[in-house]
Amino acid sequence: MRRAAARIVAALAVSGACWGLGAPAAAQEAPFWVNGASQGGDGRSFAGLVQQVGPAVVSLEVRLSDGSPFPGHPGEGQGQGSGFVITTDGYALTNNHVIEKAQEIVAVLGDGRRFSARVVGADPSSDVALIQLMGASGLQILPLGDSDRLRVGDWAVAIGSPLGLQSTVTAGIVSATGRRKVNPGHQKLYSNFIQTDASINPGNSGGPLLNTAGEVIGINTAINRMGQGIGFAIPINMVKTILPRLRAEGFVRRSWIGIMIQELDRDLARSFGLEQAAGALVTDVVTGGPGDRAGLRPGDVILALDTHKIENSEDLPWLASVAGVKREVVLTVWRDAAQRKVRLQLAEMPGAPAAPPANAAPEVPAKREGYGLEVRPLPREGRDDPGGVVVMRIASWSPAHSSGLLPGDVIVEVGGKPVVGMDDFHKLLKERPRSGVHRVKVRRARSTWFFAFPQD
Repeated sequence: MRRAAARIVAALAVSGACWGLGAPAAAQEAPFWVNGASQGGDGRSFAGLVQQVGPAVVSLEVRLSDGSPFPGHPGEGQGQGSGFVITTDGYALTNNHVIEKAQEIVAVLGDGRRFSARVVGADPSSDVALIQLMGASGLQILPLGDSDRLRVGDWAVAIGSPLGLQSTVTAGIVSATGRRKVNPGHQKLYSNFIQTDASINPGNSGGPLLNTAGEVIGINTAINRMGQGIGFAIPINMVKTILPRLRAEGFVRRSWIGIMIQELDRDLARSFGLEQAAGALVTDVVTGGPGDRAGLRPGDVILALDTHKIENSEDLPWLASVAGVKREVVLTVWRDAAQRKVRLQLAEMPGAPAAPPANAAPEVPAKREGYGLEVRPLPREGRDDPGGVVVMRIASWSPAHSSGLLPGDVIVEVGGKPVVGMDDFHKLLKERPRSGVHRVKVRRARSTWFFAFPQD
């Protein structure tokens, strides 16, 4: 049946593809995680594997808030999830939905040690988050495997804290790969999930799905509440693609082509003179976007982005979104029954998040200056908003701590005066307000809030 609905090549508007698709960028720096060697195992017992990897799996206790400035409000609560350590100094992976409303995160290792954790970066569109266990060192880690090598029928082991039961191990097989139409929480996700019949329950989210060599092949993220033996995990190769950006910037700046696309069925492909129903059919082009400037037009069929073939239309959104803002790519396009090459420069996706989500950092280092607020510039490229600075952390000793400000807020005014960038922010904070109280105006999601705190 023909799927006529067009899909925007945008991170928050379509489900992209990750299976077998790495980052299109040319050379990448050496990863800060450890890659595994995929040696495999005999599958007769998982006891040795569990003993080997168990210490690197963490249970996450999360104090949640819906962002209300009023303490003790009904939106506060407790959450539970899982994660796993990927560096000896405490970097760990989990799901974005586990930590996205976190005000405090405690990571509990299998041996009972507890660490406060901070959010380093998160990507809601892929449901991946990178956290760090504060003060940790010499931790055991899990190596990251190669999810592209998975076969249906391979063993899969899930470890986590389902229903609060820490260090629970379940096993099964990879029952399918490339599941694109899975939409946990009705979010718009880039996805191409691994499906497994290893039992996954609430609380498993963010924990590792492993092969028999003890390598992570996916992050457990979703269950099918209507059935048994159907769970889903994010392929680890997809996670590797965005990990450096999460660590360096705290979020993923997504690039885009600026087109609407549609899946090809066999009859549509034949009507365009194609032998196979592969590629992404362009149905519309955003005026002034990269595709428009490069001459793309409705009726074009995009067969490849650089060297990456577009087997399914949903391959293209993921590849375009992680290729890189301002990066030049070459599209292989089918037009008028012939192939041609179209060169274009990708732009930053309009409306993409410009700041990481609320950061559950326990403390700003002990320098008591700047009112205990750690801020960073708001990326300006391709944005038409009035600017501002992003709150990254708020120290518990600071005057601003009890004001209602949250990490992730964008400060756009101090004392009624606009904050375009960092210089404005620091200058205005140094000015002594007549009332002795600083008032700030912030953007939070789609709302505007005012907060005030005394001058220290």
